[in-house]
Amino acid sequence: MEMWDIDLEVSTYLQKKEYDQAENLLLEQYPKVKARGNATEIRHILNGLASFYSLPFKRNLPRAELYYREMEAVFPGPETDLRVASFYFYNLRDFVKTVERVQAMGSSEEQEKKDVQFCYSALTLRGQALLYLNRNQEAVATLLELERIIANFPKQVPYGDEFNFLNEMTHRSLEPQLCKQLATLIAERVRDPEFKAKFLELLKQLSN
Repeated sequence: MEMWDIDLEVSTYLQKKEYDQAENLLLEQYPKVKARGNATEIRHILNGLASFYSLPFKRNLPRAELYYREMEAVFPGPETDLRVASFYFYNLRDFVKTVERVQAMGSSEEQEKKDVQFCYSALTLRGQALLYLNRNQEAVATLLELERIIANFPKQVPYGDEFNFLNEMTHRSLEPQLCKQLATLIAERVRDPEFKAKFLELLKQLSN
């Protein structure tokens, strides 16, 4: 069964709320996909299984983490690191693990140009996690690292990912001038109209 057909069938099951059938299909096809040896397909179905067990109707976070761990072992690198950090942050709400996972990626200066986007997005998660852990000075240092990435790799930055981090910094009245400076720059560059509107609203708050 081709990967495209697997995705389509899983999607159909989910739309019908036939969650057990979707799960059985993924589990049945996974060893077959592995046997074909196509790295792209293996990464895809691993992510599909991890994401499936993170969904509310089939939530099994320990099992999801196992698939993320397998992905980490088989496909190490910034893209996988970001997926794992996102899982820790959004699903497990484990902010210590989020910080540790992102720190293990190394500094942005150590990343290849093509991987800067993953590093940048991961840093926005680390910044938020540090704030929730009340490690404010480290969060400020993270914001400064984002500023360096924007300056050095303006075309590689996924503008918009940093909104929640900047919003939380603003809410806590941390480094308002730096937040305003970055929000102004990002509002000019972000393409998504919804995010542009969010940054313009944030700038109003920072100007008060």
